[in-house]
Amino acid sequence: MLSNMMVTYIKAHFPTIIAGIMPPAWR
Repeated sequence: MLSNMMVTYIKAHFPTIIAGIMPPAWR
């Protein structure tokens, strides 16, 4: 259950997380 919630949360915020980690050159 907890893992499923985490996966859903990560999928929902994935673009923001990637934008925060990756430098602008990757976009």
